[in-house]
Amino acid sequence: LKNLSVSLKDASEKVKKLENKNKYLTRKNNELKDEIRIYYNILTKVIKEKRKVLINYYSFKYGNMDRIIRPLDMFLYNNGWGCVAYCELRKDLRHFELRRINKIELLEDFF
Repeated sequence: LKNLSVSLKDASEKVKKLENKNKYLTRKNNELKDEIRIYYNILTKVIKEKRKVLINYYSFKYGNMDRIIRPLDMFLYNNGWGCVAYCELRKDLRHFELRRINKIELLEDFF
């Protein structure tokens, strides 16, 4: 019985994480397409200019976080656009799905 309650607790936590994930995947298609188009245009511009950007990004593990990134390239990923960038927080290359970006701000810094 104890093992069952632990398993139910684990299952409940997984469901909560999926609910958070689905919040980002079930936005209205038009709204999401408009946001992604704007983010895509900004990121392709800063890739050419080699400018840093500040994004607020939703991570399934950590939730919403601000990150300063150095965008390097764009790519299609699971039927959506992504950006390969150097993340100053993680000090490593990362990929960022455009549909999980909440906000983007151009910075004056170049790289």
